[in-house]
Amino acid sequence: MLLGFAALKLLPDRPAEAPWLSEDEKHALETKLAAEAETTRDAGYHALGDALTKPRVLVLALLYFCIVVGLYGIGFWMPQVIQTFGLAPLEIGFLTACLISLPASPWCSGGGTPTSPASVSGTWRSRSFLPAQLSPGGQQACRSR
Repeated sequence: MLLGFAALKLLPDRPAEAPWLSEDEKHALETKLAAEAETTRDAGYHALGDALTKPRVLVLALLYFCIVVGLYGIGFWMPQVIQTFGLAPLEIGFLTACLISLPASPWCSGGGTPTSPASVSGTWRSRSFLPAQLSPGGQQACRSR
């Protein structure tokens, strides 16, 4: 929260006030912002109702709702299902935490995935393994080569 207030205080409001931009960059950004403002004035703003009735927005909202309901269902009911296996409460907690964090593993490993194929193919001077490198299992197999 403090970072938000610091950003409001320290960051400039307009490109013309940004000390790190050159004069050409300031002018180009100000011109672009003015053109966008003019386009918005000509076209007008759309109402919230217009956005909420678009099929794409409705499908994405339904998809997000289903994801959240599924995650809440897993989070609330998984400990009770695991309890039927006769485990101790501490074991149930650890197992639930591990199983709940399992769906997040693709996002956790996603940081290095885009750079890995490029670095490996550059080191080997070969692009033949590039399709295999795009999957986590393929990356591990290529690294052990």
